Amino acid sequence: KKETKQNLINFINRLDDVSKEVVTLRIYGELSFKEIGSLLGKSENFARVTFHRAKLKLYKEMEGYHG
Repeated sequence: KKETKQNLINFINRLDDVSKEVVTLRIYGELSFKEIGSLLGKSENFARVTFHRAKLKLYKEMEGYHG
């Protein structure tokens, strides 16, 4: 379980800077999409779409990993 968590962190760190920030603020900061958009000077929808795309990318990356 610890290894899986470490791999997830590694995959998150490979994301582009904006996606990484959105994912980090959403998961670890527990912020709403509205709050994230406000912090980044973007819309709530931008934060929502960026998070969704990053999540899909992370799922795809982790598909090959069966820790």
